[in-house]
Formats: sequence, structure tokens, C-alpha cells
Amino acid sequence: MSEVSLANRKTAIIDESLSNTSSENCHLLMQLAGNHFSYCLFDITRSKFVALCDYRLRSPFQKEDLATLFSLEDLPTGKQFYKKSIAVHSTKSALIPLPLYKKEDAANLLALTSPFSTDDVLCADQLKYTDTVHLYSVNKEITDAVTEHFDNVSFIHTGTALIESELLRNKNESDNSMMVNVHQHAFDIVITQGGNLIYYNSFAFHNSEDFIYYILFVMEQLKLNPEKTPLRFTGDIEKTSASYLITSKYIRNIFFGERPDAYEYSYGFRQVSPHAFYSLFNQYLCVS
Repeated sequence: MSEVSLANRKTAIIDESLSNTSSENCHLLMQLAGNHFSYCLFDITRSKFVALCDYRLRSPFQKEDLATLFSLEDLPTGKQFYKKSIAVHSTKSALIPLPLYKKEDAANLLALTSPFSTDDVLCADQLKYTDTVHLYSVNKEITDAVTEHFDNVSFIHTGTALIESELLRNKNESDNSMMVNVHQHAFDIVITQGGNLIYYNSFAFHNSEDFIYYILFVMEQLKLNPEKTPLRFTGDIEKTSASYLITSKYIRNIFFGERPDAYEYSYGFRQVSPHAFYSLFNQYLCVS
């Protein structure tokens, strides 16, 4: 049985000017990660985010859940937008240096690190700020559900948005920069040094002990000192979270990131933490 009846809209921010704003001047940015579906609207004429909604289910989305969710009256289906894009979190992914990437060999390349089946759709994002291709697969039921309700929609990986934003943000920095972006039961680690990508990976976790284990493991492998290396949190985490509290015991310098400062945000966005929905907002860097 579909669990869409259990869907719970956690966040709903709508700018009062949206009713007078043409959807054709807006970019619809969506994100699907685990049991979260979020979307926001970016008014390209004002460089301003004017809407944000977040829905959560008790378990990861299934095709029938998505079909029902996309049929809800308050979702912007059936409208004409300037562009439409959706970022999908997939653990079946690999970063391939651009000189080694050939489209005809993509399935074989991904199979070296992740299982690939006929139920998967192969996708590839060419990163703008480094000569790398982010190769990944998405379950076909998910892509079918999305394309049935949103025509001409482009797919990217959530990690692509994170990597691109970190490379742009830290391009003039000489020290290592470590960012951890959290969503429910999974998190991404991106480490850069200036304009160079040092590390990217995504980890599933079930408790705070798992969480800190993977972070410390990565730091140990890369010889990063927890006493000296700053760690920036973004996404679905707060100071009261068990994951934050245990991390603060082992890493001295922890702070929260903020939403991109290159854009404007409706007044209502003050309702959510500045570090929340970080990958959703930074998605615009990759698809604009």
C-alpha cells in the first residue's frame, strides 16, 4: 500500500508576490533524497528564491508514492516554467576524470564501483569547475514518475551541486575545506583544497556512532587533524542533533554553512536555518 497518505509537509514558504509572478520567469528546482522531496522556485528576473516546500515520508519514496505526491494540488505540476530540474541522491555513483570518460563505456565504468541493473537509468553530469564527470544511476521507476509529471526536466546528482558549490566557494583558499551535508540516514562529505576536489563520498548511517565513525575514518585516511581541520555542516542537522553532539566531542572546530549569498531570498526563508536545503539552493549553479 502506498504511504503517501503519511506524507507530511514540513516546510511551506510562499512569497506574497508569487501570485503576480509568471511561472515562465521561474526555474523549478526539485530534490529527491531518501524520504525527502523538496522544491523551490527561483525568479530569474529578480535572482530571488520565492517559494520553498518540503515533504517527508516515513520510508523512501516508491513510484506509486511519487505519482500520488506529484498529484497534490499544492505542487506546481502542469505549469510552464523557464526551466525544470531535479537533483536525485544516488549511492550508485562514481567520479570519472574527463579524459577517461567515454559515453559508450559509461555503464562498464560505473559497474566497476557500483552494481548496475536493467532497472536503473544511467546519468552523467559534467562538472563545470573541474575536468570530471559524475556518473550515476537512478531507479527507472523514479525517473518514470518524474518525467510523467514534469516534461523537459533535467536530472542531476545531489553530490554534483555540492561539489560544484564547494569548488566555487573555496577557489581562492589554500587550506583544506571539509563540508558535511546531512540528509536523513545519509550524508555527503566534500573536501576541497582551493579549486581542487580532494574527496567526495556519500555514507548511509543509522545512529550517531556510525556518523562520527565515517567522518573520522575519512579524516584519518586523508591525514586531516581533527584538532585543526574545520568542519562545516549543512543540510538536515542542528546543534541539538545527536550527530552534531557526538561530532563536537571529537572535532574542535565545527560551524554551520549558510545559503548562497549570490541570490536574494523571500522574507519567509528566515523560518528555516541558513544551512538547511543547502544542496537544493546550490543546484541552480549547475543547471542555470
